[in-house]
Amino acid sequence: LQRVSDRLSSLLEVTLARTHGYARRSGGLGWSVMSILRAEPQSSSRLLERTMGTLLPWLLETNRVEEAQPGGYAAVPGGGDANLAFVPAVHALNIVRHVMLDRSLTIKCIPFISDCFVVAIQRLDHPSWPIRSSATMVLSVLVKRTLRYLRENVVHTSTVSGQASGSSASSGTGSGHDGKGAKAAEQSASSNPAAASAASTAGAGAAGGSTS
Repeated sequence: LQRVSDRLSSLLEVTLARTHGYARRSGGLGWSVMSILRAEPQSSSRLLERTMGTLLPWLLETNRVEEAQPGGYAAVPGGGDANLAFVPAVHALNIVRHVMLDRSLTIKCIPFISDCFVVAIQRLDHPSWPIRSSATMVLSVLVKRTLRYLRENVVHTSTVSGQASGSSASSGTGSGHDGKGAKAAEQSASSNPAAASAASTAGAGAAGGSTS
């Protein structure tokens, strides 16, 4: 487990290093991180917490620093696409997207969803196209996941409510049938006293026979 943890640490260092080259959608970096996170037992979230606890604060802080510059994003030292200053943010956003796409981590990722929305929305107007593109893909995944979660909850609630209503209706129908049967028996007895007397005598005889 320690070797896996060390490997994750080295991948996160590479992710945030400006010396790392640029590849479309970060090449295999996101898949490398996900292979480690998927290997973690379901009962543990330590590696996921380290990953998101490293990337999300870094994204939030770098955005704050860039916006605080007198000239905004353009005044960031070493800024501009020409010298690949955008690479760490692109890699971090792409890894976040991979994590949010993975269904096996759905429950574990709930505490990080709000910060993921923040880092994605903050960079939608970034002057660097690779950063804007990565942020847009993260936001798309988050919106789809949120709507899917809400839809599944609505369907589940509707199903439970429908089952409860069906059982109540069935109970009410049964009671209605019993009431109608009793009322019909009373009407029959009142219209034919002789038949009612014979039925009562037969019932008493049957009861006596069973007692003896």
